[in-house]
Amino acid sequence: MFLPPTQLYLNMAMMSFLNSNAAFQLAKNESLNWNPNLKNNADNLFAEIKKIDDVVKSGIDGEITKQSLAKLNKTIDGIKSFAEIKYQRDLSESEQKVIWQRGSTKLLDYTDGDSPLSSVIFVPSLINKSYIFDLSKKRSMVGFFKKKGLNCYILDWGEPTSDEEDFGIEDYILNRLNPAIENIYGRTGRKVILVGYCMGGLLSLAASLEHSEKIKSLALLATPWDFKSADIEKPVTNDLSLRIFDDYLAQNKIISGDLIHQLLYLLRTNAVHEKYERFADMDLSTEQAKSFIEREHWLHDNMNMTAKVARESFINWAAKNEPINGLWGVNKMQIDPSKISVPTFISIARYDKIIPPLCASPLSALIHNSTTIYPKTGHIGMVAGVNAQQNLWLPLEKWIKGL
Repeated sequence: MFLPPTQLYLNMAMMSFLNSNAAFQLAKNESLNWNPNLKNNADNLFAEIKKIDDVVKSGIDGEITKQSLAKLNKTIDGIKSFAEIKYQRDLSESEQKVIWQRGSTKLLDYTDGDSPLSSVIFVPSLINKSYIFDLSKKRSMVGFFKKKGLNCYILDWGEPTSDEEDFGIEDYILNRLNPAIENIYGRTGRKVILVGYCMGGLLSLAASLEHSEKIKSLALLATPWDFKSADIEKPVTNDLSLRIFDDYLAQNKIISGDLIHQLLYLLRTNAVHEKYERFADMDLSTEQAKSFIEREHWLHDNMNMTAKVARESFINWAAKNEPINGLWGVNKMQIDPSKISVPTFISIARYDKIIPPLCASPLSALIHNSTTIYPKTGHIGMVAGVNAQQNLWLPLEKWIKGL
């Protein structure tokens, strides 16, 4: 049984509190293995701390505990405040028309009849649900582009069924995404624009190589490529932990979305502190707070995935860094961004801590006919935040209409 998000977050906040105090004691006792480039600075810092400790009766230990406890209490206040909110999304699936379906995957139609302008398929990650593109009435990326006259569709992957339990990433591209592209191309007779977000960007990139004759252009939003970049937070893993995870995947066809959610947060426990400390100080009547609540509820609306997709994304991509090393292929074809021939729009969020800039930026250099923007926002805020229209939607609309 998995913990509900509120309890999970509280546990992570406490873990971070305990770890920071334990790390300080290890550092004081010179028990930490410092990076050689930092050791001299560390030695000087703790020499100064020892001097202060001799003078201040309460000691630096007490100050560290005091500050980290204040941080913990602020985080807990934010988590409790969030848990007490009665939230209901102000859009419903009844407003969407399913025009194509294969297995659990649906193509949702947001058009008002056939516009002479381009058709855009929004492609989400396989980890989170597709309504990030239609989060609420005020923060709907697909709604914005619909009002601009484009023919908009969202590819909703759905939960994997028993018929899809052996699906890997290649299966989703060849048997779900590619047929959806063919469906829209067949309906309109016009090439389509793919807009892929995060992991959905990687799938869209592969599809644009597979189906270049049916693709007009490509947009990659917060799309990773170098999973070992200098600015990406390194997971605390080793060969043994990867083998244990791989063994678990071998024994389970479908992986719970709750487990995936916990794994992602265990990679970045400090993220809980950071965002809920900020939320504790927010006025709940502001758009900033409302946007936070909408995004967090979407983030908690977990989606199961197949074990094969989990292995390919967490081990082959993230741990082994196969894409940038030329080891990721689809349908016996290496996925090489330098071979993309269609115009490509790339958006890399400057404050993205999930897919940080250096993780995504190699695509800008590899894709020759590309335009890159660097909005001052985070991973989710870029697509569905308070300033998403200014940061992303308008620049992307201008680029599409300039094709």
